Parts: sequence; C-alpha cells; structure tokens
Amino acid sequence: MKLEPGMIVKIFQKPVEGRRFEGNAKLVEQTHPDEGDGLSLWWVEFQDELGHEYLRTINTANAE
Repeated sequence: MKLEPGMIVKIFQKPVEGRRFEGNAKLVEQTHPDEGDGLSLWWVEFQDELGHEYLRTINTANAE
C-alpha cells in the first residue's frame, strides 16, 4: 500500500509490532519517507481530536 496525504490509517504506539492501538488518523504531511523498511514519519490528525496534529511513525504493514 502506498501512503498518501488524506488517507485514514491505524496508528500504534509500537508501530513495528502493531501493538498498543492509538486510534485512526488522517495522514497530513510526510516528514521522512519509507527507506525500504516499511516505516515512514508523518504528521497525523486523529479522528477523535480534529484540529490537532501529532508526529507519528507509520508502518505500512499494519496501517490499514
């Protein structure tokens, strides 16, 4: 899956393992691309906290 701004993805506190689900969030802006390990860094807006952005690591393997 290719991550793009506007997509709604699952956010985990431990993204590598896909553990400690934090919530669903909209991808706002990528700050560090995936360099082959499936991990990228994004500013996200959680669906239950509209108007606030947080920096999170996204693992494409468990984002959907």
